[in-house]
Amino acid sequence: MQLGKPKEDHLEAILILGERDPVVRRIDVANFLGKSKATVTVAINLLIQEGYIKETTDAALLLTDAGWRIADPLYERWCFFRDWLMQQGVDPDTADREAHALKHAISPETFERIRTAGMSREANAV
Repeated sequence: MQLGKPKEDHLEAILILGERDPVVRRIDVANFLGKSKATVTVAINLLIQEGYIKETTDAALLLTDAGWRIADPLYERWCFFRDWLMQQGVDPDTADREAHALKHAISPETFERIRTAGMSREANAV
């Protein structure tokens, strides 16, 4: 299921930040995404209403199971494309930016075919 790039980016930001620190707050997401706290608050409130995020009594943001099902594959795609681009000699900043665009540009089915084809070629090269 695709929610649209902005919502997906917020979910993925919470996942990434949550790996670094168990307490993720709205301001952390805003800083990570380079957006205003007001913009992030609107998106977070929508994602809470839609059941993708929970907010604890101490204002920590947590992904629900539905939120994980969206964010985790996106993060996997981003890591795959970023790493692949850097292996091709693309500088890390460009690889990061372009991997972000690629993860949103292709379907999960296409990503799986690319990932599987890449693994098959690597296995055949050995």
